[in-house]
Amino acid sequence: MLRPITQSRAIDRAGFSLVEMILVVAVLAMLARMLVETSSSMGRVTSSATVEGILQLEGEEALASIVGDLRHSGFHGVGSASPGAMIGGKSFPYVFDDGAPPAFEFGLHVHASAPATARPNDPDFGPQRSIVFVLPSDLDRDERPELDADGDGWPELDGNGDGLHTDDPSDVDSLWDELANTIHPDTGLVWSHNEVSYVVVVLVDGSRVLQRRVDNDPATAKIVARHVERVQFDTPESSGWTVPLGAVRVQIFFRMMDKDGRLYRARNEVTVRLRNG
Repeated sequence: MLRPITQSRAIDRAGFSLVEMILVVAVLAMLARMLVETSSSMGRVTSSATVEGILQLEGEEALASIVGDLRHSGFHGVGSASPGAMIGGKSFPYVFDDGAPPAFEFGLHVHASAPATARPNDPDFGPQRSIVFVLPSDLDRDERPELDADGDGWPELDGNGDGLHTDDPSDVDSLWDELANTIHPDTGLVWSHNEVSYVVVVLVDGSRVLQRRVDNDPATAKIVARHVERVQFDTPESSGWTVPLGAVRVQIFFRMMDKDGRLYRARNEVTVRLRNG
């Protein structure tokens, strides 16, 4: 006797079970957390790279300005190759700490120095040491230093603009001022009595900047770097004779916080040989 064949029918289920839903939610939560952590990590890397890039650029631009000036400057007066060749009765370059020159003749350069934020055990703690120096004159604005080539006490200039440099009255009289310039007795090079300085100050917005000034006149102040903790200029004498004769050592220390409050430091250093007379 044949028995009827019983057919099993699969019952179609619609949707997911509770266990499956819990597993899916857990996996999605894990993926979301991993995505957030990865994004946060990338953000920190981006922030770090941005701050470090800013400080690197600030350092490069500041050194370019300082080195460009110092290479055209020179040692004059006491401690120089020509001790008698002072400029305006002063010896240059001159370095001093904390915005208060101890030498009376440099009282013009007193300024409110930026107070230290670094502490004694910090790697960027140290003196705030500014510098004052002079540069060769360019009275006729032809981008070349003035020179008394024939040693007669009158520099050869191009006051009338004809392209010829002479010490005739037509070229000299309208420009030459012996009270504001000095002719070096050995080289004949003409030096201006305008005094250039580099100082670190705090602006009204609280930012710490390195400025280039002429005769310490705020109207001439040019910001050459921001985020500066301190600057230290050293001559052979101020360094304890660790800086070579005829050179100046420059150290700039930077500090900057990123948006998350992390502190970054940077330091730039160069030793520059000055013009001799």
